[in-house]
Amino acid sequence: RVSGAHDYMRRNGRWGGGRPPYGYRVAGNPDGPGKVLVIDPETAEIVREAVRRVIAGESAGSVASDFNRRGIPSPHGRDRWANGTSLRRILRDAALLGHVVHDGESVLGDDGMPILRAEPLISVAGWAALQAALDAQSQEHRRSDTPSMLLNVAYCGMPGCGAPLYRWSKHNTRRNAKGEKVRYGPFSYYRCARSYVLSKEPKQCNAKLINSGELDAAVNEAVMAYRDARHFERKPVPGNDHSR
Repeated sequence: RVSGAHDYMRRNGRWGGGRPPYGYRVAGNPDGPGKVLVIDPETAEIVREAVRRVIAGESAGSVASDFNRRGIPSPHGRDRWANGTSLRRILRDAALLGHVVHDGESVLGDDGMPILRAEPLISVAGWAALQAALDAQSQEHRRSDTPSMLLNVAYCGMPGCGAPLYRWSKHNTRRNAKGEKVRYGPFSYYRCARSYVLSKEPKQCNAKLINSGELDAAVNEAVMAYRDARHFERKPVPGNDHSR
């Protein structure tokens, strides 16, 4: 019964209780019983500023740090924004469009369109630009400065590890018959990203070094064994995007 009551209020644009989305406040329903959401001028302007700055290229973390310096309270009433996490959560929330949101998704009406329960804080075009900017910031950055054949291909096989292997070169120093130090090498190896000690993190894996020439040759031989085999590619056919 409680779930049904909340669903009824969501579909009728009424507020069912709890903390309102940042940028809004709870007010009496002018058209009948219950409560509704209306734009809160003070926090709405903070959201719109963040939206403009992120679309312009600033990171959410940088904007949050600026809010901290200016003493702007976080959504939970705390003094500080947590490394941009809270701000990103706000900027990803379709409530900015005035949508009724449940479990992180816009609630759709019988016509398949999102149900609105408040005036939007930003336009649909602004929402699309904002999400594209956030997507660009959150793309996975993978190391690409190591000239190795198996970069982003070879991973550590130690149980519970699975970290990428990076190419690493080293020189050995020995003394010759005259007692002089002579450098030999470089010698090239693959090593697990967790198998060496960083400045702030302890060593997490005991994987041994692997001779890069031997591993490259083994992989090349294994791949070339399939050079005459038939190959198939999965080619998805994109559908029409009606999200806007």
